[in-house]
Amino acid sequence: MKKNILSRVLTLALAALLALSLFACGKKSDDNSTGAASYKVGICSYADDASLNQIVDSIKAIGQEKGVTFEISYDNCNTDSAVLNQIIANFMADKVDLMIGVATPVAVAMQAATEGTDIPVVFAAVSDPVGAGLVESLEAPGANITGTSDYLD
Repeated sequence: MKKNILSRVLTLALAALLALSLFACGKKSDDNSTGAASYKVGICSYADDASLNQIVDSIKAIGQEKGVTFEISYDNCNTDSAVLNQIIANFMADKVDLMIGVATPVAVAMQAATEGTDIPVVFAAVSDPVGAGLVESLEAPGANITGTSDYLD
């Protein structure tokens, strides 16, 4: 029961952060047929896990609900850091508007790779964003990164 509630809370928090991040980043192109905003989003998950997969599926649904078109590039590094770095390099080569890292190792690698760029990073399923060095504090993340924590008290 707690895991289901946690998944729903994470989904809602991520939805709000993602929507704010996309509308704030200012990089959009218009779809000629509908006039809807379109964004290239690179999503990487650390492992194939039901709760992590639910976060990814929810991101796809958010765009439909908000009338925003996401051109999503999704990959899973299967806990392999070499594969993770290649996935991030591919996202950067594809000039994504936003990267989403699902789990701490992915978020840390994305933050390092995007330092000094204008690519925002949203993280999900990170238990201790401050301890991982992702954000300065939970109230004021600093830098070009934000996200949700899955820490349970």
